[in-house]
Amino acid sequence: MELADTLDLGSSAERHGGSSPSYRTKRGIMKATVTSSKGLQSDLKVIVEKKDIEKKIETRLSELKDKVNLKGFRPGKAPMELLKKQFGASVYGEVAEKILQESTYEALKQNKITPASQPKIDIQTSGEGKNLEFTISVEQVPEIKKVEFEKITLNKYEVKSDKKDIDERVKYIAEGNKKYVDKNGKAENDDLVIFNFEATVEGKAFEGNKGEKLQIVLGKDLFIPGFDKQLVGCAKGDEKVAKVKLPDNYPNKELAGKPSEFKCKIIEVKKSENQKIDDEFAKNFGAKDLKDLEGMISKQVSKEFEGVSEQLLKKEILDQLDNSFNFDLPKSLLDDEIHNVEHTLVHEKMDELKAKGEKFKHEHDHDKIKLSDADKKSALEIAKRRVKLALVLNKTGEENEY
Repeated sequence: MELADTLDLGSSAERHGGSSPSYRTKRGIMKATVTSSKGLQSDLKVIVEKKDIEKKIETRLSELKDKVNLKGFRPGKAPMELLKKQFGASVYGEVAEKILQESTYEALKQNKITPASQPKIDIQTSGEGKNLEFTISVEQVPEIKKVEFEKITLNKYEVKSDKKDIDERVKYIAEGNKKYVDKNGKAENDDLVIFNFEATVEGKAFEGNKGEKLQIVLGKDLFIPGFDKQLVGCAKGDEKVAKVKLPDNYPNKELAGKPSEFKCKIIEVKKSENQKIDDEFAKNFGAKDLKDLEGMISKQVSKEFEGVSEQLLKKEILDQLDNSFNFDLPKSLLDDEIHNVEHTLVHEKMDELKAKGEKFKHEHDHDKIKLSDADKKSALEIAKRRVKLALVLNKTGEENEY
């Protein structure tokens, strides 16, 4: 017979507050004693007497009596002794497993212990005709005082959008929806240039070195730093060689940071038209007129401000809760959260390296990532705060039946 070493107990009652010599339940008699208690760690000794186990075995065999067929006996007529002989061992295992789970739950409940993680069960004595004796090693949730919400003070944020915010947003929208028309002259900053290109590094072509009808607005420097200014003065039909250094985060790591030449063929040069901000402009965005568009933007800006203020208030509340409570944290919960935070830091560093062209075998290829002592210290502080606040908020939820 094998009994589980760990049990899924869920949440029991409250914190450890002492023990009594025995605990009677509807299921039988169980004796639970706290043998040691240090900090949040407690060890309990549990004994379930053999007579109570035997009663449950007999009950279970009686349930099976009408369901099994034994040669030479009509259903339900087989002697109990014969049933015990044939099915006793398997029934004992089933009953003992159930008693183990129930007794563990009741032992923790009796001693007002809420497990912070899975209790460890060590079976000392078991078997037919014997008491079931086992120990429970458990780390419990600390005692947490009631949150005094009336003592929490918060800043009051006035949320509104003024005319300046709205005007800037309208101008931003207009800027992002510029219309461009053909230009006969030479390209200048703020003009749109459409071109084909073929690039080389050290005179050699490379994968992805060609492009057609690429569009850039001169002066914004969004393609490759230093590229835009070399196309200033070009006109439709011109050919131009732009010499630039490939960025350090270029996808091909072997080419990153190397000098390159882009042979460009200018297809079109276009200049922007001044976007008139009027009722017709507003209608392009589903508004009735400019006033209606401004109203829509005002609501959007206010909503954004409200979101920011909610985040600020949430942080203020959590900061005050963090500063108001000081208790030992369950090591198991803290260790798990440290692992989670460090795992997140590793992936952030992976993303940074990927942006610079670093290659990884797979998403969880962590071999190249080493966290510094400062990273680990930061992870520890973040984890402590998260575990503490989670326990406080959980306690608050229980008290208020959330």
